[in-house]
Order: sequence, then structure tokens, then C-alpha cells
Amino acid sequence: MFPKRIASAVCGRAGPCVALRASVSRSTTVRHSHTTVPKISISEFFEMHRPTWAEIDLDAVEHNIREFKTKAFPDERDLVAVVKADAYGHGAVEVAEAALRAGANRLAVATVEEGVQLRLSGRIPASIPIHCMGLFMSHHAATFVKHNITPTVHSVGAVRAIEHAAHDLNRRFPIHLKIDTGMGRIGALPKSVESIAKAIEESKTLHLEGVFTHFSKADEKDKSYTKKQVESFERCFSAIKRHHLKPLFVHAANSAGSMDHHDIGDPSDSVRSNMFRVGISMYGYYPSDEMSNKNQVHLKPVMTWKTRVIQSKDLEPGHKISYGGYYETSRHPHTSIATLPVGYADGYRRLLGAAKNHKTGKVENHGWGVLLRGHKAKIVGRVCMDMFMIDVTDIAAHHGSEVREGEEVVLLGRQGQSQITCDEMSHALGTITYEITCLVGKRVPRIYLRGG
Repeated sequence: MFPKRIASAVCGRAGPCVALRASVSRSTTVRHSHTTVPKISISEFFEMHRPTWAEIDLDAVEHNIREFKTKAFPDERDLVAVVKADAYGHGAVEVAEAALRAGANRLAVATVEEGVQLRLSGRIPASIPIHCMGLFMSHHAATFVKHNITPTVHSVGAVRAIEHAAHDLNRRFPIHLKIDTGMGRIGALPKSVESIAKAIEESKTLHLEGVFTHFSKADEKDKSYTKKQVESFERCFSAIKRHHLKPLFVHAANSAGSMDHHDIGDPSDSVRSNMFRVGISMYGYYPSDEMSNKNQVHLKPVMTWKTRVIQSKDLEPGHKISYGGYYETSRHPHTSIATLPVGYADGYRRLLGAAKNHKTGKVENHGWGVLLRGHKAKIVGRVCMDMFMIDVTDIAAHHGSEVREGEEVVLLGRQGQSQITCDEMSHALGTITYEITCLVGKRVPRIYLRGG
């Protein structure tokens, strides 16, 4: 079933099997992260689960990190591996470990609980900084300090809350100040930077480790708005310097900014951007089709989503398929239909199947499909919560053999010479690659591969 590489199986976080790990190349067992759970084999693991899973290629994670380290910024700048939202659906702890092996210097999350999860895993060295770039609320301050998670502050109130929580430390606690230069999400507005800088300057317990902003249009061809954000940031940085603050890190570049080399800082005194954050591109995807320098780094997709046929049958003409009967078989003498055990409850979007246009009342079908025996098989009828159906008539005829239960199907990724990319799926759904991987559900076990 799997290549002869290290494989780790992680069951859905909502289920009874959490953080299962295995080594196919060594012991061929699955082991729960807690030693009280007995070891089970890979075959036993799949005996307890339907045959739907996502393979996470940790070698690809390491490759993508090295591409940025050696090509995007081949200098001494620190690389931050962004593992928020459970590493965009790939698994935060496993991806974090791979990124660190490849040379990432720090980790970034969006919420305090994501940072706590990494710390409590026991698999992230205590010396590795974990930066929470998103939500900060005053009642979280003690948790940030207890678990050594670097918070983002954006107000004087936030500074005071962290200062109070860290008052018993025998060292200065690091914080990063985020400035809203045009994203309109979180961050201090430029007019507030002076007062926040003053509060940090007066603090006896805090250390302004970093100052940053976030580009909202760095993945677009027109860079004029990004340049305005850079100019706004540089003006704010002047206010910070007036309060004798010397942050170690200045950063704004996300995956898109890293590829297009957006710099920030005051060119007169060499205070320049010295850290960059890699999010979506760590998982093998370019931020957008408009990236002018996307060929600068060669990325490898990390996730492959697979399932297996659970039933195959021949239906005579006139047989309706799935809810609403939107699809009706018409081939003679029969249409071969295969059922797959995956649906919208797993993040496989309902819109990929047949749907009724509420404005026109007409049934529409994207013509979307999956890969079986290296060929595309189209979805027929609506995608259900737990299953959907595909037409395999032509595939069976091409190979001269019926499609049978247990045959492997690729929902996302490569099979033979054919491929379904995350970009293609996101375009079909009118969304972005980020959403596709983030929504692969908790019921889908992640199988981690390494050593290829």
C-alpha cells in the first residue's frame, strides 16, 4: 500500500485514535503517542478504518523549505515555518519536525492553543521559538508565558497584560509588535505605534523581539499596494526607533513576498527585513497564478488524498444516481458505477458533483472526476455526506476488466502519468488552494511518509 519509507498514521483528532505513528521500513507497526496503548500493525490500523486517507510526504516538506532557504533568500535570514490550522490540514507536529530538519529556524501558529499543542507534544525542542501571529486576548497572557509562546501585541492593553503575566520571570519575555499597514485585520494602526512603543520601552519585563506586518496583495502582479504597505511600515519603524527599541527581527514577507523579494526597513541604517514566513508554499503550492517569480523555487505538493472502491455494479439505462436523481444512466447495455467511501463530511466538496442552480432551476455538473487506473473517472450525481459515485464504464472497457472492490482511487494528487492538482480543484470550486487542504476533515487519517 505504501512506499518503503517511514510512514506514520495519524487518525482524526476527533476520534479515539489520536497521534498514531508507525515505521513501515522498520517495525511495520502503528503506535499511539501514549505508551499505554498497545502497538498495532498497519493492516490492523486499516481494518479499523474505511479505506480513505491522506498521504503526507515529509520529504516534500523538507525539499520546499530548502528551496526557500537556498534560492528565495540565500542569506542569513531566519525562516519561519507557518504551521497554523494544523499545518493547513497536513498535521502540525509532523510538519513542524520536518521543517526544522530542513533548516527552518522558528515556527508560527495563529492561536495560543495551537502553540500549546506543539509544546505539549514533547517533540519540538524547547529552544525553538513558537510565535503566535494571530489572536491575542488578555486572559491568554499567562498561558503564553507558561508555555513559552511568543505573543503578538497590537495595543497598550496587550503589552500591559503580558507584562503582568511575565513579572516573575528572571528574564525579559519576547513579544512581537504587529502593525496594520493595510490588511485591515489585526495589528496596531500607524497612529497607535508611538504609544505602544512607549509602553514597551517603559517595561522592565518585556523585550521587543520583532516588529512585523502582513502584505495583503503580495501575490498579485500589481505591486503598487504592497509598496504602499512597505512605506507605511518604514514610517512606523521610525517611531519605534525614537523609543530606543532595537528589535532583533523585522519581517513582512509571506510565501508570496519571499518569492518577490519585498524588503522592509530603513535603508539608511541597514535595518532591513531579516526574517521571512513560509506558509502555503511549504505545502507545495504557489500563492497565486500572478506570481512573477514563481519559477524561482521548485515546489513539490505534500498531500495526496486517496480512497478505494467499495462497490462496483452495472446499471441498466434509466437508473437514477444519488440524492435528487440528478443523474440517470443512459449507456447500453449498461453503465458501470463505482462507489467511493468519502464525502462532504470529509471535506470533499459537494459542489464537485451534480448541483441544482437555484436561479435557473437547472442541474449543473462540473464534470469533475477522480483518478482510477491512471485515468479520469467522472463523478455522477450528488456528492453525499459519506460517499459518492463515479462512472467507470470507459475505464473498464479500456483495460478489458471490470473495476473491483478495493482498487485505489486518487482524489487529489498523482496516479501514474495523470494528476489532479490542488490548483485545479480550487479553480473548479472558485476558491484557493489553502481552503482545499485545510478542509480535509478529521475523519481522514494522515499517513506520514519519509525517507524516499
